[in-house]
Amino acid sequence: MATYIQKGDRIDYKNATSAAIEAGDVVALGTNRIAVADCKIDIGEVGTLALTGVWEFPADTSAAIEFGAIAYWDAASKTMKATKSASEIPAGICVLKKESASSAVLVRLQ
Repeated sequence: MATYIQKGDRIDYKNATSAAIEAGDVVALGTNRIAVADCKIDIGEVGTLALTGVWEFPADTSAAIEFGAIAYWDAASKTMKATKSASEIPAGICVLKKESASSAVLVRLQ
């Protein structure tokens, strides 16, 4: 039997890394999903991560990302990319076409 806990658009997250997480930082949840920190989360503390919503992210300027296409988070460059390689994480759906030269993209987390 399942028991309802919370709506699920935001979740509690304990920062088990060696650095503080700043509000707006992208947090990888394994290799298949990202979240965005709602607040600063100090080392060892619990804070809130957003799992949904439309967010503006820095973007790789070498390729366009089409409306409706999946955008991929590259943790090394801290940018969204149009294609997935071994290290990129599927982030969500592009909700406004990003032209090649644009340095930002709007993505709905999924």
